[in-house]
Amino acid sequence: MQTIALAEPPRPGTRPFPTEQRESDAAEEESRLAYEVTIAGVEEPDLARLLSQVSQLESLKERAPASLVALRRRAEEDLERFRKALRSEGFYASKIDLRIESESRPAQVTLDVEPGTIYLLEDYAIDYQGAAPPGPDLPQGLDDLGLELGMPARAPDIVAAEKRLLRALREGGYPLARILDRDAVVDHAMGALSVTLKVDAGPEAVFGPARFTGLESIEEDYLQEILPWQEGEPWDQHKLDDTRLRLAETGLFDSLLVKPDEAVDAAGRLAVTIEVIEADHRSVGGGLSFSTDLGPGANVFWEHRNLMARNESLRLSAQASFEERRGEAVFRKPRFLRAEQSLLSSLSLVERNVDAFNEQSARAFSGLERSIGAIWTVSGGLGAELARLKDEEGRRSFLIYDLPMGIVRDARDDLLNPTEGTRLAFALTPAFGTIDRNVLFVTGDLSASGYVSLDSEDRVILAARGRLASILGEESKVLPANRRLYAGGGGSVRGFEFQTIGPLDEDDDPLGGRSAIELGAEVRLRVAENIGVVPFVESGIVGEDSLPDFEEDFLVAVGLGLRYFTDIGPLRLDVAFPLNRRDRDDIFQFYVSLGQAF
Repeated sequence: MQTIALAEPPRPGTRPFPTEQRESDAAEEESRLAYEVTIAGVEEPDLARLLSQVSQLESLKERAPASLVALRRRAEEDLERFRKALRSEGFYASKIDLRIESESRPAQVTLDVEPGTIYLLEDYAIDYQGAAPPGPDLPQGLDDLGLELGMPARAPDIVAAEKRLLRALREGGYPLARILDRDAVVDHAMGALSVTLKVDAGPEAVFGPARFTGLESIEEDYLQEILPWQEGEPWDQHKLDDTRLRLAETGLFDSLLVKPDEAVDAAGRLAVTIEVIEADHRSVGGGLSFSTDLGPGANVFWEHRNLMARNESLRLSAQASFEERRGEAVFRKPRFLRAEQSLLSSLSLVERNVDAFNEQSARAFSGLERSIGAIWTVSGGLGAELARLKDEEGRRSFLIYDLPMGIVRDARDDLLNPTEGTRLAFALTPAFGTIDRNVLFVTGDLSASGYVSLDSEDRVILAARGRLASILGEESKVLPANRRLYAGGGGSVRGFEFQTIGPLDEDDDPLGGRSAIELGAEVRLRVAENIGVVPFVESGIVGEDSLPDFEEDFLVAVGLGLRYFTDIGPLRLDVAFPLNRRDRDDIFQFYVSLGQAF
């Protein structure tokens, strides 16, 4: 029997030891002893890779030692590193021989490794000491920690079990639990390892008061509302971790540190101190875009993310291009009436002069948005729009009241550059309009997108999207022109001009319709660290009826995109060519913007 200290393998890529650095400085002008390394006797690829990763001889090969003595010292250090790595994998009776052929140029260093047989876990016991042991619902033995008798006695698995034990205790009401000692006994005759873990669970505790430090402009009572626990609740480490996440998601802090006290008070409460540094709550930004159908565009914004000291945000933005001028104010108040609900209000002014219609409008909206779980969001509200329109029917004015409702399931891993996941959204908007003519209609819009990574480094991504929309109620020509359905352009079907897919008038101007289908697919290839290439195909139809006419020919375009990846998202350049081009369609369209197309 032999008592040993369990340890995980040394970290790969270790920097030179100070002694070697001093040798390097002293012998800077001297010739150095180049060498080659051979690690022999290891047939298991993963084990051979581990030894190569922890080897100082391998990681420091480009820094050749100044002398044979220094080379031998480096090699002998590898012997202990190899033994430690082998023990971590369950090989407790390994043998390693070192040979250095210094006469060769370069010198030949060979480490002959005999791993031996892998030892198995024979016994594992938890010895609770100090305070009374925790109840039977908390870990009592190896069955609760993901270990099995007879499994390879790997140190990483045993250390991971200890972490799971501490995690379970801290989530089960014992925040001060700690490992006192670990007795690991090797039986070389049986090729087995026995482990006894000495644990102090500490006192059972409940949450005490939360104290915030570093606050400047944020109301503390608002932050207290965000906490996922209340004073007096049983201690749960998971809730403490959730505290960090919830506070970070507010966007109010540059840094935060959540620290429980080191001891419980006489009532069994453990207080928590939350140290924060507030972020700058105001920001200004802008952007540029260009496409052949809409020309150049620009946008600017100003945002305040803590308007009334309780995380309220106000965003003022303006957009301008040859075809459209828009100004918008959006206000959001989180935790409105309930924790997962936000109040949304907006006001926008729009002037548009596009081929389909001319518009001057003002719109106001107020509603609620509620999160359901991690990926679902529902919303609804009341909107009112006053619009003056000019289209093929002449000049008309509308006062439109609508009730937009929506549900979104967003499981993407990134908003600007997703590599995995899906997004599904459905919007339903009943609307009533008056002034020049009474209109009553309902718009439904369903869209979906999905992303699949084909390799572990996300260098090949398959992406696809689809959209189906329909309007029930009035005939197409009766509907306000800005409420009809259109397709074509960036963000829709690239390769065709903005809104031009579907019915056209005698001047080849788009009329819009009451049904629309859009389909698209991309292969996103990262060909260099910051460069990507994206071949894509997109198609769509717009019909005059509420139900799409699938016998109608889809307009199809193919294209090629270039991506330059930045810290805030990919910069996008796309060129698209319509395959079944009509007389009014150009040979190609190109688009410049920030973020992926979908």
